[in-house]
Amino acid sequence: MILFLSNGDRRILGVLILASIGFFIGLYDDFKKLGGMEKVLLLTLPGIALVLSGIYFPKPILPFIGVTRLTIIYPVLLILASTIVANGVNMIDIFNGLVSSVMMISTIPILLASIMRNDLTLAFLSVIFLCSLAGFLLRHRYPSRIFPGDSGAMLMGLFYLGLVVEGRMEVIGIVALLPVILNGFLILSTIGGFIEHSNIAKRPVSVILRGEGEPLLISSKEEGAPITLARLVVSREGLTERDVVLNIVLLSIFSSILAVATIFIGGLT
Repeated sequence: MILFLSNGDRRILGVLILASIGFFIGLYDDFKKLGGMEKVLLLTLPGIALVLSGIYFPKPILPFIGVTRLTIIYPVLLILASTIVANGVNMIDIFNGLVSSVMMISTIPILLASIMRNDLTLAFLSVIFLCSLAGFLLRHRYPSRIFPGDSGAMLMGLFYLGLVVEGRMEVIGIVALLPVILNGFLILSTIGGFIEHSNIAKRPVSVILRGEGEPLLISSKEEGAPITLARLVVSREGLTERDVVLNIVLLSIFSSILAVATIFIGGLT
């Protein structure tokens, strides 16, 4: 808000609209659990609020094509993106330090693109977001002393979406967030729809205790257990939680490198 008062850039309000509404929906969910479909529908509200505010630009930039004009369909895509990103980021918040690490790494291409475009507002917002995530990660990494909960995860996801939308970096943002998107797609495709994760009877991974050593995570042998990114990572051999997190973080780094490459092949003007 201080940044908005100093330069009057309405895009800051756009980011705050998404993040703040998402945070309060997540906070409600932390105290009174929402059903899967309830959560999906409620998380369209940040996108609807942003559409009603008019603080967005229905002209995304596509590699090899350039600036497009999607005046009619863009608001619909924005509302869908609101619930997809918020739920996707929430779904990957499964291990110590994972969601904060992934969101930090995914934001770096956004910061780089903002600097290259000389967009100081988006650059400052990206730095603020990165610094907040870094401070949180210090306590969230293994062994975690704090947890973001649904409110924190949804705040992260929708703040990130705000940066992407207001910076007209939709393709760059999607590429950087591919591990999150893949994880969400795998879960939804194997459980057959939107179900609150606490109501999923079968776990995707099992835990093997090893005396005084760190427990190992292995792929679940239960028939019908959901497929997740974590389950794919441990499909060949059991890994500790820290090793699973490291593997997913490496995937996120690779996706962010691809996002940076997207900048140089026409994903930014």
